[in-house]
Amino acid sequence: MASRVEKLEQEVKSLKQQLARGNRSMLVSISSLAPAAYSLKREVSILIIPDEDSYIASLIDANVNASGETVPEAVANLKDMMIMLFERLGAEPKGKLGKWPARQLGVLRELMRKKVRHAADH
Repeated sequence: MASRVEKLEQEVKSLKQQLARGNRSMLVSISSLAPAAYSLKREVSILIIPDEDSYIASLIDANVNASGETVPEAVANLKDMMIMLFERLGAEPKGKLGKWPARQLGVLRELMRKKVRHAADH
């Protein structure tokens, strides 16, 4: 329980620091995971938060985050993280995932899918 309280205290402290320096966050929309073998079912909004000398890209609904030195790098890293989680969590036997990983996988399945290869692509 103490670690959960400490985590919440850290998050509150971080939010206070962000407010103190002015909230410079922004939303960026992505519509593709190219060149990966995955596609998005719809456009997805990504929250970008400046963090000192880097940026944090967050897919809030799935609690997936990645950072980068620039906004494009943070977004690219987030796309990679989304794909990695989709593959890793999707490979687990049904019922083996805990509550939160199962929720992440559910959100990712609503947002993305593996591209179908056609016979002409072989």
